[in-house]
Amino acid sequence: EQLRIAESLVNEHPRKTLSVLDSIPKDAISTKKLKADYAVLYSMALDKSYIDLTTDSIISPAITYYDKRKASRNKMLMKYYHGRVMYNAENYAEAIVRFTEAEEIARDLSDTLYLGMVYMAKADTYNNQHNSAEELRAVKIASYYLEALGVESRKAEATYRLAVAYQNAGCYQTADSLYILAAGLARSCDNKLLYQESLKGYADLNVFNGKPENSVATYHELLKSGDPAFSIHDYGKMACAHALVGNHEIAENIISQLNTYDE
Repeated sequence: EQLRIAESLVNEHPRKTLSVLDSIPKDAISTKKLKADYAVLYSMALDKSYIDLTTDSIISPAITYYDKRKASRNKMLMKYYHGRVMYNAENYAEAIVRFTEAEEIARDLSDTLYLGMVYMAKADTYNNQHNSAEELRAVKIASYYLEALGVESRKAEATYRLAVAYQNAGCYQTADSLYILAAGLARSCDNKLLYQESLKGYADLNVFNGKPENSVATYHELLKSGDPAFSIHDYGKMACAHALVGNHEIAENIISQLNTYDE
């Protein structure tokens, strides 16, 4: 019963899911299947709570149980979240293997959401391997599936990720348009963080794309939108944009403040 409650919460309230799972007595998780399902749910909740695992100690019971069994949703989830562990551990070759195994099951199950998530995870992996061509290919496929869900927030996230991939591939004009589109979609679905990240991407792109005046205007818009959570790198790019348009005093002031900046 508590496992079903945890499963119903995991997508929207992953931290609450962790609390529910932690409250289950160990002797209540008695069979191999229950231990496997508990391991899958716990791994999902940790990942969705941005708690990155780098060992397979938690997902291990699910690997042992589901690897020997036919394709199922939980086997797909096991493969995907095992891939996430491998990704966090920077074992990118093994991560791609696990994501591909998850993709095959997701395709058999016609699971559009996880097909999109798997390809996006592959794209992130290729990004860390500096393989921009494969990254872009994977993001395009992921976007196809995520947009097919008809959920505005998923479309906004996919559009932003497409912009990043096109920028990494050197297709700056396309990336430029996609960042603007992503910002508009993020604003329409009230996703402030994604809105800010889309504008940051647009500003970053234009610093080094011959349009520093666009960057300056965008950084100004970001500062007006509320705390944009600028990193030291963001401030550095903003200083560079101001210097390129001749605002040397502003650029020097930003640089001087970076001397005391603690990222």
